[in-house]
Amino acid sequence: MADERKYSDVELREILQRALEKQSLELGTAGISHAELLAIGEQVGVSPAAMADAALEVSRLRLDADAKRALKSRRQKWLAGHAALFALVNGLLFTVNYLTTPGEWWVLFSVFFWGLALAAHAAVTTAFGASPSPSALERERRKLQAASPRLRIDATAAGIEATAEEGSQSEAEENGARSARLNS
Repeated sequence: MADERKYSDVELREILQRALEKQSLELGTAGISHAELLAIGEQVGVSPAAMADAALEVSRLRLDADAKRALKSRRQKWLAGHAALFALVNGLLFTVNYLTTPGEWWVLFSVFFWGLALAAHAAVTTAFGASPSPSALERERRKLQAASPRLRIDATAAGIEATAEEGSQSEAEENGARSARLNS
């Protein structure tokens, strides 16, 4: 087997992704369990500890990205609210100014100074890309973990082992359900 084809890391990822998508369409399931992930790792020569560490790292990175995205979205909504309030209040002030004293445009003071504040808010929120503080990120991570148990991360090795054990119990149930579906 000296002429056996070799696959690059990119090709391997694409092949595995397509095979898993195809399998989940055929069986009507989404994703694989933690125990199945560890079994795949063993079959390709990766230790279960390395697979569990990699899965934990991917979960943490995804949680961090989701937390940053949620904070950025919240900041953009706050900026949009600030802009809407600016437009509403200054539109009202312009109307009052026009109806009461059309020759004296005192409304421009409000528009100018509040406009500066709004521009500074926009610059800090978007242009400078102000990174959220570590404490704000941690609070957002906790919110996301509480909202979605799928994103829960067990940081200890014992937690990983417990998750793997729980996964193997549910895996047995899933395998039974899969074989029942395939037999029918």
